Amino acid sequence: MSPLAAIILGLVQGLTEFLPISSSAHVQIAEQLLGLSNFDPARLTAFIATIQLGTEAAVLIYFFKDIVRIVKAWFGSLFKANKQSESEAHDAKLGW
Repeated sequence: MSPLAAIILGLVQGLTEFLPISSSAHVQIAEQLLGLSNFDPARLTAFIATIQLGTEAAVLIYFFKDIVRIVKAWFGSLFKANKQSESEAHDAKLGW
């Protein structure tokens, strides 16, 4: 796969991930439109899985502070039942 095709498929993945329909389907459609269907299916599947890992990493990085806050509140709810502030209780509920 050429670097240009990889960049285009990565952009398609990133731009369509937030839509409520499959971003993988968008990548497969783009693959067909770019004429990449002659590639080995296993390699193309591995590439798609890799760019989806990139999407997951971006989400984890972006929401890292929120995730840490929710996990702390969740652990706090295990040990100090009624001593949490309203926001901590809300975060603990999200954790549960």
